[in-house]
Amino acid sequence: MTDSVEVAVTSESSGQLCSVSVWDTQTGSQLMTYKGGGVCASHSLSLVGSDYIVAAELSKPLMHVWPINSTEPTQALRAVCNGIISALAASPDGRYIVAGIAEKIHLWQVEASRLMCVAARHFQRVTCIRFMGDGVHFVSGGEDGVVAVWRISDLVSQEGARLETVHSFSDHFLAVKDIYVNHGKYPRITSVSMDGSCRVYDFASGKLLLSLIVDACNLTSICADVLDSSLFLGCNSGDILNVCLKESPRQLEHHLTEKEKECVFKGHSKAVTALSASEDTVTLLSGSMDETARLWHIESKQCLRIIQHKGPVLNAFITFCPLNMIAEKLEPNIVMRRLPRVNDGTESLGFKFKSITRMEHTIEASFDRYIDFYDNKSVISSEELINKSQEIEDLRRKNAELFKIATEKVLNNTSEKSTPNVVPSLINIELALKHVEDKSLAEIQPAAYECPKNMKKKKKSA
Repeated sequence: MTDSVEVAVTSESSGQLCSVSVWDTQTGSQLMTYKGGGVCASHSLSLVGSDYIVAAELSKPLMHVWPINSTEPTQALRAVCNGIISALAASPDGRYIVAGIAEKIHLWQVEASRLMCVAARHFQRVTCIRFMGDGVHFVSGGEDGVVAVWRISDLVSQEGARLETVHSFSDHFLAVKDIYVNHGKYPRITSVSMDGSCRVYDFASGKLLLSLIVDACNLTSICADVLDSSLFLGCNSGDILNVCLKESPRQLEHHLTEKEKECVFKGHSKAVTALSASEDTVTLLSGSMDETARLWHIESKQCLRIIQHKGPVLNAFITFCPLNMIAEKLEPNIVMRRLPRVNDGTESLGFKFKSITRMEHTIEASFDRYIDFYDNKSVISSEELINKSQEIEDLRRKNAELFKIATEKVLNNTSEKSTPNVVPSLINIELALKHVEDKSLAEIQPAAYECPKNMKKKKKSA
């Protein structure tokens, strides 16, 4: 198996056999199971790079972490949160994890094991979170109908204390159920709501491009193919609508016609909870409350395979199989430790983003703190580092001066007559240091260094 093979990742609400399952999309066979994490909440299951799987428990304020090649979670990485997580997502590079707890956004830096920020923009519970392809922005949706676009630098930088969003859309008047973001040259944000509408926004300008209205139908999930030519809308009835985006230009608000409503995937008997399309635009994965996950052939809209579960499917997505999944010994690219539940009160990392073109950004990272992962996980500020280096240099200079003084006294005493009981030494180091600090080296007299009694006896005997 290589990393170019696609697999389906699912979780169900029963949690009887396992918390997370990995399936072969070609044969429908189960490749891997992850146990011991309870029931994973909807929109709360994600891969952290290619090294870990992280999931939030449905009824407890816990976040479980599995190494990608282990069936059991690592207890040392299990995080206790401030509340039950309703939505969770990891950045594409695995460096950040964002979670929605009630109406607040929590942002963790994974390798630093720090809660970078807690932001409040939604007025009701956060329902879903998606990262943009650049790994710099993420989108959140809530039960208040708000879709917010966040920039990580605004959340973690000192200048971002205002916690302003890049964009905030309030076109839905009921809860946002799912969000999809494409990773193309011109990113778009698409959201669906219980109000039966699908909104498409331009990420760069923040403008509303299209409003699709599905009469008398509650939309519960959404995805699109990689070509952005088709939208797949999951409904509360179990149907999956296929909306073509290649047709002639529409008005800003478009009501689906009867012909468009007939272009549907039929098979589920209850609400569709999750949708995901394969990279080759051939296969569509869907999860439903009817305790099944289905693989569809997109062009013919025929069900290729039914994956039976013990309970309603809450999470389902297609991803490339990480090579570490079949590795005997995991050698992670990301150093992960337990995520804290509260901010440690230290200063945050500062980032500066300079816009070059419409959708291209150059990141100029200016770290205000130095993080040492190998020295007792300590965090040392740049000021402290400078002060420490200055103290070390002062100590070296003083040692050099003391050595010079001692050498001169020894050489002088070999040619001059001196009291036999006085021998130049560095026994009284405190007095010498005091003279060095006072810059009064000339005041140091040979009498200041007296020889101990045992040295006198040895000299007499000699």
